[in-house]
Amino acid sequence: MSPSDVPRSKASPEVMERVMFQAFPRGLEQIEQEIDQLHEHLQGKLDDKETIGRILFLIKVQLVVQPGCPESEVIPIVMEITGGKLTEEDAHDVYVFITGGSGSTATGGDGSSMDNAVVINVKASGAGIAIEYGYVSQICGKRGVDYTLDGQRHVPKNGRQYDVLTVTLLKDGSKREFWFDITSFFGRF
Repeated sequence: MSPSDVPRSKASPEVMERVMFQAFPRGLEQIEQEIDQLHEHLQGKLDDKETIGRILFLIKVQLVVQPGCPESEVIPIVMEITGGKLTEEDAHDVYVFITGGSGSTATGGDGSSMDNAVVINVKASGAGIAIEYGYVSQICGKRGVDYTLDGQRHVPKNGRQYDVLTVTLLKDGSKREFWFDITSFFGRF
């Protein structure tokens, strides 16, 4: 799925509800607050809050649907959504503002251990958490259908901060841990 497919997707209501919860865990209040913050950040370059909401939705949902999606795939779509009102530099600035980072949002290993942790490269905790849950869903399938989340724990080690998600795969009952290096956004809101 490409970034341009996300707003037009025909996903089931259950899938969209899960994605929305991962992208906006505090619900409508969070969405409205982030739209207002982005509107203020743009300083008049884009006054249409509906368009700002579409941009916010696109980027956040993309982080859930395709963790590690590089900004180079998102920037042209942001420019298209605004009808050319934002330059490439402006679109990059919006991406960085929403994710708190630039470039690939998830790098590193496969998440199977601390040494192979998926490194989350954002500075905004909401974006980072969305990337974590999106990564697990990308590997394991639909939460509640293909797997259950059994727990989440924080592990500080050698100056790094890790989040460990433990899941049970429903097809065979096996347990799996996913390690994420969250140092870039730990303690930020």
